[in-house]
Amino acid sequence: MRDRIHYGTSTIDFDLTFAERKTMGVRVEPDGEVFVVAPLGTQTDKVRDKVLSKAAWIRRQRDYFLAFYPRRSERRYVSGETHYYLGKQYRLKVHGDLPDVPEGVKLSAGYLHLTTGSPQDANHSRELLNAWYLRQAERHFPTLLAARLPRARTYYTGPVELRWRWLKNRWGTCSRSGVITLNLELIKAPTVCIEYVIVHELCHLKHFHHGKEFYALLEREWPGWEVVKERLERLLA
Repeated sequence: MRDRIHYGTSTIDFDLTFAERKTMGVRVEPDGEVFVVAPLGTQTDKVRDKVLSKAAWIRRQRDYFLAFYPRRSERRYVSGETHYYLGKQYRLKVHGDLPDVPEGVKLSAGYLHLTTGSPQDANHSRELLNAWYLRQAERHFPTLLAARLPRARTYYTGPVELRWRWLKNRWGTCSRSGVITLNLELIKAPTVCIEYVIVHELCHLKHFHHGKEFYALLEREWPGWEVVKERLERLLA
């Protein structure tokens, strides 16, 4: 059976089964699903109390799993297809060779105009669009970090270096030496989502783990961060 509890501003849905056992077990799967196995005859209220007592741990487990790169829809890079940029959807218009127009991408009148000498070559079109995304990240990512860095200096005074590249498994990473790397895929997300990932990684410079101290700092720096994270995951899933 399905049940749920309320935890702060969010809810935790879980799958509940009963079995011949003495203790209650709670587990979180990599897809974020929560499963509870309770002894036969356990009252539902007691089950909910148990899940509520584990809510912080459940959130940490989900955050760990959701840190991995979300699933993406396959793209064909043809006219009419929609692509995201800073949280907004734009339709793609693929143009063949145009006189005096070099290959590349231009955002104009609500469309992403992609000019290519090989309009049937989806891989080449992807490369051109990704190169455009890279240029936009070079414009926006450093500015967003600079806006958040003064606040981070209240808990971390070491060196900070920003990098970006296409990551397979993470929205962002940080190293103990102060290097923060952002996934270029984030340029497709709303600015607030990019800011959240930056704040998340800055907090890791103080606490290099996903323990209670880390989440306490993250909550202090970004109250209600779960809402933004869920928005990010839904948008680019």
